[in-house]
Amino acid sequence: MHHYLPGTTRRHSRLHDPALRRTPLIVIDEELDDLPQGATVITSDNEAGGELAARHLADLGHRDIGVIAGPDGLPTAAARLRGFLTALGERAIAIPAERILRASYYTREAGVETGAQLLERHPAITAVYCANDLIALGLMTAAAERGAVVGRDLSVAGFDDIFVSQLVTPALTTIRQPIARLGRQAAQLALDAIEGRRDRPRRIVLPVELVIRGSTARAPVGGPAPA
Repeated sequence: MHHYLPGTTRRHSRLHDPALRRTPLIVIDEELDDLPQGATVITSDNEAGGELAARHLADLGHRDIGVIAGPDGLPTAAARLRGFLTALGERAIAIPAERILRASYYTREAGVETGAQLLERHPAITAVYCANDLIALGLMTAAAERGAVVGRDLSVAGFDDIFVSQLVTPALTTIRQPIARLGRQAAQLALDAIEGRRDRPRRIVLPVELVIRGSTARAPVGGPAPA
């Protein structure tokens, strides 16, 4: 039997099943702390993705930047935030802790709620980096409700490149994960395990890329438009 675990902050009781000591375990995306020895993790380079997003926003002239980070306790969320802050630091751009809010879930609803809080508390922000596309789409809704035009008054960058990110207006600038390749490699590892191969790698990290669309633009002269 092979177990595939979703990325979530809840504890997986099955991880402590003694049977997993002899069962091939393949985990996609989340590199959880308590994985059994011998598990294989296939993930994207989340930290590099954060770095790409940071450099893009900095290159556009943004200095007043906010962040909606992912749920506390998820390795993906931590890596996406770490890469972003590290790359901004290399450009001598610092983000005060109060401009980094954490969404409770990787959902659009969490993006609407947290985005409204961020924009209300920090109206001078000209760009926001979001831990995933659903959060970014929620933020875009919150911005529109405040009368801000995304791609003009406020730049928004996400992470994942889910299909709907191409369909919204403006389309979302994001970090593209190689989802299909993640799935193919997981399937191949599963087949290898079924055939008895035991030389599986502990960790596979796949590259990501920046996809620039209409939700990001040069920082507005004189700061954001009034709410």
